[in-house]
Amino acid sequence: MDVKNTKVDTSLNTDLANQYVEIFYSQKIVSCVADALNNCTQTTGKPYKKFLTDRYLHLLNMEDIAIKYSFSRSTATRMDNKALLEFADKFLFSQLMNQVSPVIDLHVYQ
Repeated sequence: MDVKNTKVDTSLNTDLANQYVEIFYSQKIVSCVADALNNCTQTTGKPYKKFLTDRYLHLLNMEDIAIKYSFSRSTATRMDNKALLEFADKFLFSQLMNQVSPVIDLHVYQ
């Protein structure tokens, strides 16, 4: 059989390679999220790690969070903002340390 003149319109290898690149990138991002969360402060005055876990992984609403941590709702909201800012810092640092490209910056610039 002679296949040297066989025409191919698309290459599955290129599509497959792109899928692997996307999968590898996604795995690096997930790893950076875990690193960032694990490196968040967890002290009595700044329970950011547990706060973020309860709020965004266990999906507790702000009222439940305030009750759980014996905070007022406004204090819980301030804590949420501080925890998210720390997470954004740690996430950015983790991506840079793991040479992720493109980097996802979660900071809000005004």
